[in-house]
Amino acid sequence: MFFSKPDGNCVCSGTSQLNSEADAIWTAGHCVLGGSGGTCFSNWTFVPAYDVD
Repeated sequence: MFFSKPDGNCVCSGTSQLNSEADAIWTAGHCVLGGSGGTCFSNWTFVPAYDVD
């Protein structure tokens, strides 16, 4: 997952759950929100099967 924080662009791991009821992407909370009372990060892109090698 690629996203933007106020101080620059970042990357975090994530996984997807796709089914007929609803689709979801899961990641760690610190990848989404800038701490207690912080703002949600923006500019999200999820790349399934992304490999850094």
